[in-house]
Formats: sequence, structure tokens, C-alpha cells
Amino acid sequence: MHDLTVTQETFELCCRSCGHTWETEYETRRSREWAGSEMIEFLVDGLAVLSPYDGVPCPQCRDIRTAVTPQIRSVRSAGPRR
Repeated sequence: MHDLTVTQETFELCCRSCGHTWETEYETRRSREWAGSEMIEFLVDGLAVLSPYDGVPCPQCRDIRTAVTPQIRSVRSAGPRR
């Protein structure tokens, strides 16, 4: 991998079961493989976690039928890393 870019992104999520909404801040690491495909890794508190688009459990009812609301709340760049 090369051309690593790290950002802090806050996503708003909504539970489709109970309607609860919440925000989670992720450290997002984007890189390109030598073949050109993009890799994206999401971390919370330094630990790799599922993408917010992959059914994050609701903290209220634990259902995994959750969705990211249409807009990302904020993005802060930590700058490119190599």
C-alpha cells in the first residue's frame, strides 16, 4: 500500500428499528494498492471496526438495521502519511 490519507470523520447513524440516532467519530484511513484499488479502513479508539455502512449495532436496542444519514457531519484531515 502507499499514499495513505488519514481523516477524522463523524457520521450520524439512525436505527431503522427503534428510530434512535447517534453520532460516531471514526479515524478513516484511505490508501491505494499498487494495482490502483482503493482500501478504506475505519477505526474507533484505535481499533479496527466495521464500516458505518455495514450494519453497526444500535446502542439503544442492539438491532443492526441501521443506516448512515445522508451527510457526514464533519471531516478533519490528519494529513497524508506514508
